[in-house]
Amino acid sequence: MGWIIFFISSIVIFIITKPFKNWGNLWYAGIISLPVLYIIDSVLISLGAFSFQYPNPVIGELPTLYWLSSFFGGIILVKYFPKKNVWRFPYITFSAFLFLILELVMCFLGYFNYHNWKPINSFFLNISGFIIVIWIWNWINEFKFQ
Repeated sequence: MGWIIFFISSIVIFIITKPFKNWGNLWYAGIISLPVLYIIDSVLISLGAFSFQYPNPVIGELPTLYWLSSFFGGIILVKYFPKKNVWRFPYITFSAFLFLILELVMCFLGYFNYHNWKPINSFFLNISGFIIVIWIWNWINEFKFQ
């Protein structure tokens, strides 16, 4: 039930923020988020860092709805990415902190379990993952519009 709520919440936030206006420039940020999340989390799961309740063995022991929610999260992440350099790192740090709070809630509810891992590791991993998604999205934008 928790992953259903997590997934529906990501869709609701996606709809509320109305990123449909620039959909042509944003949808592939969601596509980029899917393999980035898969690679990072499935590797760490296989190394015994953490685990999820109700994993799907086909997608690297990630819960299906958690993995699919990254599509909407990636779009929201790049939609609000600041144009001014001075705000970019604070934005990424704040986003990573919000995602860490969600992770801790899911941990409290028993849907996410730390093994050889700490919340501070997740915070820095979130920052790294968000930077990767934004970097690839920017790189695609450079080539797409040339």
